[in-house]
Amino acid sequence: MGHQISSLVFNGLTENQFNALMTEAHNQGLAISGYTGSTETHGVEVGWLYDSLKQVLTLNILNTPFFISEETVSNKLDKLVQGVLASTPKDSV
Repeated sequence: MGHQISSLVFNGLTENQFNALMTEAHNQGLAISGYTGSTETHGVEVGWLYDSLKQVLTLNILNTPFFISEETVSNKLDKLVQGVLASTPKDSV
């Protein structure tokens, strides 16, 4: 069992992009819903807080199993968010 290992902060994430992120995260097995919470899959526990007024998303790695490094989880989360940012317009059309 682990502890909070690291935080990732993403600035300028619009509500439209956050909604797209929730959908894509769900498609990848990570059940993110609402502006705050935590979810666990395969022993990886992630918490999140989205501030829609400031357009800031904070992801916290809360726990990882011994066989998955924090760096691997951090890289996958970053890739997920960056992919959504690159493919989703800031505002809904």
